[in-house]
Amino acid sequence: MSLLITFFVDRLGVSRLVGGAIGWAAIALVASGAALGVYEFVKHKGADEVRAKIEKDNQDAIRKGIDASRNFDDCNSAGGCGTSGVNDVPALRAAVGSSLAGAKGKTVEDQNKIDRTMAPGCAVRLYTAAECDRHTKASAARRAELN
Repeated sequence: MSLLITFFVDRLGVSRLVGGAIGWAAIALVASGAALGVYEFVKHKGADEVRAKIEKDNQDAIRKGIDASRNFDDCNSAGGCGTSGVNDVPALRAAVGSSLAGAKGKTVEDQNKIDRTMAPGCAVRLYTAAECDRHTKASAARRAELN
């Protein structure tokens, strides 16, 4: 530090006190620049990790969609996805699930969305008659509660 102060004093022709202040300011500037550089490096590395995770999740979702599409194609080519009823096709029923039957929306609009989602499954007999009946009754009861 003494060499740095001496350098500033000789070059600028200022007192040792001013040279010391300039020296410490230079050290603080270098240290803060280094700290900022490390911060930016860590920040970008973290962003890259998050970006990579999102890309992996997207790839997984695409892969699942392709698999589901293949399962539907298999179901369709096996004749299990016609309009004659599909409640006996385990793979499709497992993919779609039956937990929506009887679901209650928070608002009338939510209930409309649930009903519109259930209706096609009931129409092609993906859901059993009991499940469709249970949903119809639960939907009517929920609409009465909301109105």
